[in-house]
Amino acid sequence: MHYQQQLHHLRIQLLGISRLSQRALDYSVKGYELGCPNFCKEVSSAEHALDEHHNGIRDLCRRLIIVRGISPSDLRFVLAALRIDSGFHASYCAAKQVACETALLLKSGHVVTNAALIRLGNLANCLMRLCVVALFQQETVHAETVLHSHEEWRRCEHAFEEMHRAHPRVGTQTICERVIVRSLGIAARQAHEIADATLFWLQGRDRVPTSETHMRKALGLIFASPRAACDDAATT
Repeated sequence: MHYQQQLHHLRIQLLGISRLSQRALDYSVKGYELGCPNFCKEVSSAEHALDEHHNGIRDLCRRLIIVRGISPSDLRFVLAALRIDSGFHASYCAAKQVACETALLLKSGHVVTNAALIRLGNLANCLMRLCVVALFQQETVHAETVLHSHEEWRRCEHAFEEMHRAHPRVGTQTICERVIVRSLGIAARQAHEIADATLFWLQGRDRVPTSETHMRKALGLIFASPRAACDDAATT
């Protein structure tokens, strides 16, 4: 297969994982906001299909990275694709954790939706949507918007902490909401990674693409196991 065909398949696989990952985050946020267990169940139902896209992307990138004669812009896209795929996969793991904690809350019968937490969820969801648009419309402005969202995220986190201090919660409620906020933070950081990788590709399409740092990072992503990728995201 000519490498241009492989690049075409890579774009299709990226489209697949981006849609599944963003939808999972959307469902997990809605599950908490609406107190709906069906949304939580939908998140885990996407795992098999998402893992297939993830493994397919890594396999294609392994092949493309060693192709002789690949153009600088195409190699740059391959390197970016590895980071983008890793970000969407880790974001899905975070969304699954949000759904799991929400399901525990619903089962406990103590759900009182936290407006500040909902704002954090909607912001993380918005950032991921912008990443998908930036990637497939190949527009840098959306990716740049994501990268400039740090201050807004800090304001939402501060509002969450203030609400917890003003209205203390106990037991399962507090533990689950803290885990949900942490997981949403992981998803937001992955949105920043995806946006940065997208800009790396789009802004440098006419420049020499590789550096030793980018190649080392690419090789690390290629050979990392899916479980390790989720664990790494959870510790950042």
